[in-house]
Amino acid sequence: MQVVDRLYKGKDLEMLLSLLVLTESLITHQRLLVVKRPAWSGPFFANLKERVVGIARNYLGIPDLLQLKNSILAVKVDQATVLGMLSKFNMQTKSCYQSQGERKLEVLKTLGLSDYYQLANKSKEVDVLIKLLYQFEGAMTADLQTEMVSLGMIQQQIDGLLSYVARLRKTGVTMEVFTAEAREITPNTVVALNNIYQEVMSFCETAETIIKSQQILKNDFSYSKIFKRFSTMPSQKNKALGGFEEEVVIEEEDE
Repeated sequence: MQVVDRLYKGKDLEMLLSLLVLTESLITHQRLLVVKRPAWSGPFFANLKERVVGIARNYLGIPDLLQLKNSILAVKVDQATVLGMLSKFNMQTKSCYQSQGERKLEVLKTLGLSDYYQLANKSKEVDVLIKLLYQFEGAMTADLQTEMVSLGMIQQQIDGLLSYVARLRKTGVTMEVFTAEAREITPNTVVALNNIYQEVMSFCETAETIIKSQQILKNDFSYSKIFKRFSTMPSQKNKALGGFEEEVVIEEEDE
């Protein structure tokens, strides 16, 4: 069996999201870059961006990488605050139903807290938090609000979370954005991912050289700094058919 190691750190999707931002940086600074590289004029970087989006769609089943990127960044801005709000609400709910064990478990389950809160808080994965928030919104009926407030829940705690979900919906952040069609990750998939990663990074390395006198712009072309916006857990070494990869080596083995 052929085994191909990834050339990049992180999950495949996190890598492609990072490349998408990098291509947007190349587009933003294109006028400055074409002075030294005239071949980079016109739709050069726009086409590169479309190729990144196309690879996400064709190889990972991501229908709209751009919308996914925007949704993740929109949530991450307030992620720590919202998790703090959920933590207080979770504790207050347990306190409200302290003498009603069965009902407490039922309410926590209905609102999604027992299924998703710990995972959302520990992993910091945006899609888990979104799933929790939309389940919370759907289950938080007027009757349940009345019941919880009568037991000591502060209405503003409920309203704050519902208001945040409404804001997410208004900006287009829905679970559908995070839904991908199943794709088998084959060695050919990893080769395609490696190739687009190397191509974008080669442009970014050249761009860094061109703008070396403008230190403030260098971060716009830094994979490691942009990757941190999307990463949800530490890198782990793994082979091509799943997970993460730390080594920058390609190995091919035949069975």
